[in-house]
Amino acid sequence: MRFTHSLFCLSLLLLLVVAQEPAPAPSPDLPFYKKLAEANKATIEKNFTKALALLEEAEKLKPNTVEASSLKGSIYLGQKEFEKAHEIFLKNATLLPDNIGAQYNLAESEFVKGDLSAAREKLSKLLEIVKATPKDKMNTLPWGDATADFFTYKIYLTYIFEGNLIEGKKMLDKFDPYAITPLYYFGCSAMEFGNKNNIKALEWIGSAAKIYNPLLIDLFSNAMFDKGWIRKGAKPGEITTDIAPADKK
Repeated sequence: MRFTHSLFCLSLLLLLVVAQEPAPAPSPDLPFYKKLAEANKATIEKNFTKALALLEEAEKLKPNTVEASSLKGSIYLGQKEFEKAHEIFLKNATLLPDNIGAQYNLAESEFVKGDLSAAREKLSKLLEIVKATPKDKMNTLPWGDATADFFTYKIYLTYIFEGNLIEGKKMLDKFDPYAITPLYYFGCSAMEFGNKNNIKALEWIGSAAKIYNPLLIDLFSNAMFDKGWIRKGAKPGEITTDIAPADKK
């Protein structure tokens, strides 16, 4: 399996404050965040050795930060060092019990290592919190107003990955085809993959790509990529697939 996962790195939010107007006085932590951004870029490029080296430099500038440890956990997941990643995310989740991003990272570490029941339990609790979030606070959520649908999707995938298509179908029947996210389309695609109908599964993704933002396509497709069901193209939202021999006609 290949792991891109959909981690919410706390550091990424903090990097957005650099270009504010009027320009604030230079922060003594700016070199730390610049180095952290370089490490994050290397992680996205899957150059994990370089990412760890850059992260070590960042940690020398500012030791013992949640931002750096979150990124390190992401790197460990990419290297399939699941227990190391889980240990980091568990520590961060304990330190930040009310932070949805930190709690999601812990659930995601369980998801990618195959502890689907534990991931489903945590995601279900997070989904209830997200649903109770006032509309004017949606921008505080990891993926804004798409967060609830994304968590719903990940819960749904725990059933599909377990091979429990009956429970999955119960959830799928409740998905809205006209939602602001590609939840319904990717839900249908995952069900087709679960039933070994790869061509139909890809058609659903293709339809979603014509409607939704490429960043949403990437977000929802990560788990399928990790599962080995699809291959991503060079551009955001660009998807290809390996068609199973049984589907070639």
